[in-house]
Amino acid sequence: MRSCAKVYVGFLMLAAAMASCAHVAGDVPGQSPAGNEAVFDATPVVAGLNENTYFALGNASLKIKRFKEAKGYFLKAIGLNPTRPEFYNNLAWTYMEEGDYKRAEERIKEAIALGAERPYAYLDTYGVISMRMGAVRDAEERLLTALSLAPPEDKKAQAHILRHLLELYAKTGDKDSAKEIEQRLRGF
Repeated sequence: MRSCAKVYVGFLMLAAAMASCAHVAGDVPGQSPAGNEAVFDATPVVAGLNENTYFALGNASLKIKRFKEAKGYFLKAIGLNPTRPEFYNNLAWTYMEEGDYKRAEERIKEAIALGAERPYAYLDTYGVISMRMGAVRDAEERLLTALSLAPPEDKKAQAHILRHLLELYAKTGDKDSAKEIEQRLRGF
């Protein structure tokens, strides 16, 4: 019963994503722009969907752990607009969730190169990828840099990065740093 509920929620998320995004007639993605990934059969090209719709569909697929579909949607979004760093970021997150850290790192580097407006968001993802790869020092450096770049008024972004730092310190057994992060998180 639980998996049926997940499918139903996933369907509703996909339907909501499609309904909430503008449809532009004639937008059909071309070749795969990001490296040599193939566009997956599980994600059909639908005439009239724009990059925001594909991005929303990718996010919904990622949330319900349908990674193959998520990758296809993110790649289609990139094909329509290769200048949006959040597309590469979420594609990187998808590869990371699958354990393909090499591709995840390649994609997050592309996001960072494009993401001058929100570098903290992409450094946070890079920090998590580094943590999963076992590169603890790199992960900590990237997460601390992300935290220092996050705007003070963006409490949600700060808390998000702090939770990743807490995860890192818990994995490394650094109880003092973990305790400090827990105290900071209580302030949010």
